Amino acid sequence: MTARTRRAALLTTLLASLFVTLFATLLVTLLVTAGQASAHSSLIGSTPTEGQRFERAPALVSLTFDEEIRDDDVNQVAVTGPDGGQWAEGPVQVAGSVVVAPLRPLGPAGEYTAGYRVVSADGDPVTGEITFTLLSAGAGAEITESAVVPAASRGGPSGLPLSGWVAGALAVLAIGLTMAVRAGQRGGRPE
Repeated sequence: MTARTRRAALLTTLLASLFVTLFATLLVTLLVTAGQASAHSSLIGSTPTEGQRFERAPALVSLTFDEEIRDDDVNQVAVTGPDGGQWAEGPVQVAGSVVVAPLRPLGPAGEYTAGYRVVSADGDPVTGEITFTLLSAGAGAEITESAVVPAASRGGPSGLPLSGWVAGALAVLAIGLTMAVRAGQRGGRPE
């Protein structure tokens, strides 16, 4: 083995070791922070509670999340009655991790759906809904204009998912190893 071949082999080994070390560091960092990065605010309590039944209508809907909610104008809570009427009144109020929506006096008996869309402290939108039932009709009159809150599950992450980071890291590793092998092969050729 010539001196040039030994240097090329050493360079290849060093480059391969560097890329493996960088990849391992990136992978460990991603795995350690994956729980934090993929965690999103979740509804942990509400008044009324999911499926609760009332003889007399509640005066508000209160939603408690496991993270603080931004006190922002984009936060919405819409309460839709069994006949499609809207029952939330006024802007929602935010205090830390609690969002409160005042209600007008409810009207028809039946199931009500409180759909919400709020923004957590980390900027992620959180959407969902709870339902409750009014057993006896109230005296309220409905408002037919829609508050437009999607009754959907929570929004996705605002950033690239963990699988994207892992795929990117694997691509960088593959490119780096390919470059290292090619550099070693060029260095080992006789002139």
